[in-house]
Amino acid sequence: MGKDMCETREPQKSVKITPPDLTNLSSDARRDVYAMAGKEIASSIGARTLITMLNRANMSLLELSEKSGFDIFFLTDIVSGRLPAGPDLWMLVALGEAMELDVSVSFTPRSCILSNQSQRFA
Repeated sequence: MGKDMCETREPQKSVKITPPDLTNLSSDARRDVYAMAGKEIASSIGARTLITMLNRANMSLLELSEKSGFDIFFLTDIVSGRLPAGPDLWMLVALGEAMELDVSVSFTPRSCILSNQSQRFA
């Protein structure tokens, strides 16, 4: 019948990234750098989120386009990371509804995540 919609994957190992030194930039330039980085991150997260949703629902972009009413080219831009700032949260919720998925957002203290990861990778 296809993939189990409740199937979960093992969490990926975290990678520590050292940010560049931005102290020599003006405050306006720093703000612009952070804004651009935020948009790139949102685009990447939006792409990964929609790909995960499609896999869990065992649905193609064409099927999702037909069920949701969103243009297939727009959906393609999301999954390829070409949407400048990623999809809005309401779009992901609407797409989840079209895929008959419950969309949930959770916030977990980093200390809990780091503690769990150190136990798994020890």
